[in-house]
Amino acid sequence: MTRKLTAYALMAIMFVASFTACNSSDPIEIDDNGYNIEVLYSNTAITSFSLKPNTKVLANLDSVYFTIDLVGARIFNAQPLPYGTKITKLLADIGTNGSSKIEVKVTDSKVMKDTTLVYNTSSIDSIDFSANVSIIVTSLNELQKRTYDVKVNVYDVKPDSLYWGKTEWAKLTDNGTPKAQKAVEYLDKVYSFVKTTDYSLTVIDGDMETTEAVTFPAEPNLRTLTASSNALYVLSTTGDMYKSTDGKSWSATGMKWNHIYGGYGDKIIGNKYENGKYIHTMYPALADFTESEVATDCPVSGTSDMLLFDNKWSTNPQTLMVGGCKADGSLTGEAWGFDGSKWSRISEKSIPTPCEGMSLFPYFTFKTSTSNWHVSEYTTLFALGGRKADGVNSPTVYISLDQGITWKVADELAKLPMYIPSMAYSQAIVRKSMLTARSASGKWQETAPIALPAWWMIADNGASSRAIAPIKEWECPYVYLYGGIDRYGNVCNTVWRGVINRLTFKPLQ
Repeated sequence: MTRKLTAYALMAIMFVASFTACNSSDPIEIDDNGYNIEVLYSNTAITSFSLKPNTKVLANLDSVYFTIDLVGARIFNAQPLPYGTKITKLLADIGTNGSSKIEVKVTDSKVMKDTTLVYNTSSIDSIDFSANVSIIVTSLNELQKRTYDVKVNVYDVKPDSLYWGKTEWAKLTDNGTPKAQKAVEYLDKVYSFVKTTDYSLTVIDGDMETTEAVTFPAEPNLRTLTASSNALYVLSTTGDMYKSTDGKSWSATGMKWNHIYGGYGDKIIGNKYENGKYIHTMYPALADFTESEVATDCPVSGTSDMLLFDNKWSTNPQTLMVGGCKADGSLTGEAWGFDGSKWSRISEKSIPTPCEGMSLFPYFTFKTSTSNWHVSEYTTLFALGGRKADGVNSPTVYISLDQGITWKVADELAKLPMYIPSMAYSQAIVRKSMLTARSASGKWQETAPIALPAWWMIADNGASSRAIAPIKEWECPYVYLYGGIDRYGNVCNTVWRGVINRLTFKPLQ
């Protein structure tokens, strides 16, 4: 029935349209190409816009893509030009379907007087696009005019830098000087344990925090504290393993281990020392799991927190960790992984400076093509900090674009700033935070995100305009660095957080 009604409605519309056309007293003039001459001569649409080549300003400047919003009369590049690009003296190519005149109006410029230029295809007058620029198109019949606002966007900051703002920090605890600490992500919350005179647990759930005292059955080695999908585990200073589901009530497991590598689903994996050998083990062990001796080049302690992820080469989840101390006491810069049954060295090109206590986390890097200035996003592993063999903490940041197979030093933009000390055994946790156009309240002295101009709202390909609810807040993944050991051996009473600038930009709408 619905299809029939639709068909009848279409027939009625076609009948009315043909009746109206046949009874019109004004003939419609059609040119040789089939275009309505009246529409053609009153057309004020801009059909193309680009910048002319200028290698002194930027390579492939003419390939930068511009959006032409015919509904809102706006022209802009949704992908901004690189930070520092000079746009005060540029030439433009402007295309229309036919016009009697195209004018370019420039106001509020710092390098030229307010002026209106008459444009033609051979124009040599440069335009200051850092000023207010508009294009006025007059139709061929000179009866219609339309003004378009033009904006050439340039990043105000280096967008791909891992930015650690000076105000982006908070105290780990307000209850004295920390002597030990460990933070883990568990049940989609952060559980932060701190020892001052006593032990405390702070559970962080978004902007909500609760802190209370905790008592352990035995003195814990907080560095070993680990989360599986359904429990927390920690070793005592003598290697006895304890378990908790809430971080407050702990019970003995009867296991005695040397080191916990990390969680593997609802299990944990690590090693124990028996009969003069280090043995890979699991708790609770899978039915088909077989313990095996730790290879001589595999670390037995001091490893980074372990990551768990899926990949296209394996049906089982894959773990990954970097750095650590081997059985002979030497350090390693290799990445190692576990696939549910066996351990393997992952890295083919390792971190060049071996360290223990490195911070490992997955994040993003961006690469801009210089042929068309298109930006691609890559999931990237970051490894930073750690203690070198000479006892000095490393300030270097390393990245891997292939899940730990090859590592290289990150570029200048991702280095830790001087005001963040080099740390070992800090915990890097990536958490999403809601950003708004205003700074957030709370303990974080959060700087406002870089807001995009109002014209960064792309119309629906020239369709009729529609009301769109403005974006007032959006998720942004921050990297939090909890605690750690400074170069003097003291526990850092800080939580730093950083973010790649590009990720703080308000999403396009």
